[in-house]
Order: sequence, then C-alpha cells, then structure tokens
Amino acid sequence: MLKRIVDVCMTVLLLCLMAYQVTGEALHEWIGIGMTVLVIIHQLLNRKWYGALFKGKYNPYRIITTVVNIALLLSFVLTAFCGMSMSGHAVPFLYGMTRVSFARRMHLSMSHWAFVLMGLHLGMHIPVMFARLHLTDKLKTVISAALCIVAGIGLLLFIRNGMPDYLFFRVSFAFLDYEKAGILVFVENVLMLLFWGFIGTEAAVLCRNSQMKTEDKKNPLLPDLASKEDNLPLVEEEKDDISSEERVLETESAAEPSAVFFTTDITAEGLVRIYEQLDWQPTGNVAVKISTGEPPASNYLRPELIGNLVQQVDGTIVECNTAYGGSRSSSAIRFIRGRLWDHGPFLGLFSYRGAL
Repeated sequence: MLKRIVDVCMTVLLLCLMAYQVTGEALHEWIGIGMTVLVIIHQLLNRKWYGALFKGKYNPYRIITTVVNIALLLSFVLTAFCGMSMSGHAVPFLYGMTRVSFARRMHLSMSHWAFVLMGLHLGMHIPVMFARLHLTDKLKTVISAALCIVAGIGLLLFIRNGMPDYLFFRVSFAFLDYEKAGILVFVENVLMLLFWGFIGTEAAVLCRNSQMKTEDKKNPLLPDLASKEDNLPLVEEEKDDISSEERVLETESAAEPSAVFFTTDITAEGLVRIYEQLDWQPTGNVAVKISTGEPPASNYLRPELIGNLVQQVDGTIVECNTAYGGSRSSSAIRFIRGRLWDHGPFLGLFSYRGAL
C-alpha cells in the first residue's frame, strides 16, 4: 500500500511540475524538492529490484523495463541536480553548482524525458494490474477504443506543444502559454502522459507475446477458481486477454481471498515469469524447498529448470525428510548451497528469519 501511495503521489507531482505556468517559480521549486524526496523513498522501497539486476536471464520484456527504469532514474537525478543549481527559493545555497546556462538546457530536456519515461514506466505495468480485474469482453473493447482515442489526442498535443524540441535540446528556454486556463494545462499534461502510457502498455504486450513459441504458450497462466472449502466445485474464470500472458486465478473465500498462478510453460524462463507475477520479494534467508523423490519414481526435477529462480531470489536449496516411511523418513533437514539437486517433482518457495 505504501508503494502505491508513493507512486500516485509521484505521478501527481510530476503533472504539477509540468504545469510551471500554473504553479509559479517558488512553488515549482518546492514541488521539485518533494518529488526528489519521493524518488528517494521509491528507490528504498524497491531496493530488492537492484539486488536482482544481475540474477536470472533477460527476456525482451525484462530488458526494456530495466532500460526504462534506469533511464528514468537518471533523468530524475539530472533534473533535480540542475534544478537545484538554479534554485532561488527552495535551496538557494545550492545555486551555481554548475553553469546556469548548461543547467537550464539540461533541466528542460531531462524534465521532459522524465515525463516521457514515467509514462512508459507506468504503461508497462498496466497489463499486470488489469489482469486482476476480470473485465468482460465488451468492457475491454470499450476501454481499448477509448484509450486509442485518448492516446491519439495526447500525441497531437505532445507535438503541438513542442515537446520534441525540449527533448532534443533544440531550445534553451521554455515557451509557455500563461493565458491558458490552469485546468486545461493539467488536462493536456494528463492526455500526453496517457499517450506514453499507452505506448508502454503496447510494448509490454508485444514483448511478452514474442516469448510465446506456440499457441498453448501464448497464455501460460490458465484461469481456475477454487474455493478453500473442499465441497465447492472448481469454476473457470473468464479469460482475461488484456495481457496475453497473465491470467489470474482468484480464490474466493469469505475470510481472505488469495490469487493462485498456474503455468503450462515448464521452462526456466516460465518459472521466473510466473514468480514475477506475484509482485513480491522474499526477505531474510530464502529457502527453496524441493522434493528429490525416491526410487522407483521418475518425476524428477531437472536442475536447470530452477536455477534462474534460485539465483534471482538469492536462495538456498533445502531438501527435507518425509513424514512417511521410506528411504528419507529418518534423514535430517539438509541445506545445499550452490548446488542444484538433480531430481524431485515438488518445488516450494518461502522465506524465514532465524533458524528452522
């Protein structure tokens, strides 16, 4: 919830920062300070993402999101640095950290790049969020048509307001219409942001579709609604094609509903993808539990299947004894670090603090 609140506040402040002619110079600087604080908080709340940068494999979707995220952070940093170098109200003691003429041009360009990248960043997360809503086909069609129209209007406004000139250092000063109504300024900024959000959404869908080699793999997350009550039948959820890859399994319960994810893409990449749908990072010492099976069983887990996931969560493979009689009934809990067990049909992921 805290992450969502921070994300919403950042989006609102970004729209305010892009409305300089409405806020004025002093308020613009203080909003910029607030945005800088929220960016720092956002990085701290998502610090686990940095720890996973060099773990696992990179598919097209992960490559693009990583590039967008890093570019967005750099644009925020440069915008804040150059803005503080020209500050006359919020932090005047930082004025002149760099040449003002350079700071002005860089601030103009980087702030508009931050606006574009923020739209792409938000858009690439929309398919996952909408996959949980279970919209009807008719409503999806209406929403898609509306978004196309809104995106088209946003593109026209983006060009008409001369945004490309700021992006590519073609101007040294901001040319603003101070006669335009404040509400109209904000509406135009929202429409332009929605255009880039639309582009981000389409990019996310195309990247994920490109990973699917067969029609069966096109939608690896298959819907299935199960009640926690044993006497209730399974009910198939309506197909959600907002994202061609994610389809969420919701467990209906009077106490607490939960989401279940199932995939038919039995590959190392498929396992990582379904883990990423959880939008959750285990903390503390992470144990990945597997069952190695017993002779004469043949459903063994291939080591290369779980390797990427174990590395991404920085986990330790755990193989435990059984509660029933057999060859593993009296063995102690075994921790295996840095070595993949070469068989076993069951895999579980959990986190713990302290000793088991």
